[in-house]
Amino acid sequence: GVDIVGGSETKPHQYPSIVDVRRVSGSTTYHSCGGSIFNDRWIITAAHCSTGTPSTYQIVAGDHNINQDEGTEQRRQVVRIIRHEKYNGGTYENDIAIMQVDRPFDFNQQVGVVELAPRDYVVDKNTTAIGWGRLSSGGASPDTLQHVQVPFVNDDNCRSAYGQSLIYDSMI
Repeated sequence: GVDIVGGSETKPHQYPSIVDVRRVSGSTTYHSCGGSIFNDRWIITAAHCSTGTPSTYQIVAGDHNINQDEGTEQRRQVVRIIRHEKYNGGTYENDIAIMQVDRPFDFNQQVGVVELAPRDYVVDKNTTAIGWGRLSSGGASPDTLQHVQVPFVNDDNCRSAYGQSLIYDSMI
């Protein structure tokens, strides 16, 4: 998952398109990554969050506190995973995947579709990172959904900071 360093707790269900991608281990599940609802049967997530078989994942929509049942959750089993055909797990190039769930989500105030930017949209200022990731480097992960404003960094500046060989055009 993504760290949400410097983040703060969201209002419950402030981002109804965000889902908890959980790994299934026997009769239990645990938080693995986040994702976004694309439509009533598909979610978008990172390819590195979807390297197992479909039966090893569960999607929970309508969640705020991932370790507490709030009565708003909709649980679905993953039945199909499509990773980008050029995904590279060593470099994280093309790190995107979609997961199909076993039955449609019921849209309401807690569960909804992500609003995608138009194809020609250019990020030039800040953007929002959302998730259940760690709030500090090496710190613990929170139970509740977090968000943080982060500055947009173009590829050239990113390559200067992290090295030419680590940043690819396919990365966001």
